[in-house]
Amino acid sequence: MKPCELTLFITILANYVAKDLSDDDLVYMSAVLSLFVDTLSTIVVQRERNAAKKNVSEDDQLDTLAVQTDTNLNPVMLR
Repeated sequence: MKPCELTLFITILANYVAKDLSDDDLVYMSAVLSLFVDTLSTIVVQRERNAAKKNVSEDDQLDTLAVQTDTNLNPVMLR
C-alpha cells in the first residue's frame, strides 16, 4: 500500500466513524485513540531498547568467547 493510499483510507475511516458520533463522544474517542497510539509507541520503543540490549549482550558474549578461545589456542605466560 502506498503512503497516500494509507492516509486516504484513514481519512475515510475517520469521517465514517465521526459522522455517527456526538461531539462529546468524538472527543472521548479521540482521547482513547490517542492513548492507544501512545501506548503502541511506548511498546515499540521498549522492544527496540530490549533488542539493542540483547544485541550488546550477545556481542559481549561473543567477545568473551573469542578472548577465551584465543587464550586457549595461544596461551600467554604471565609473570
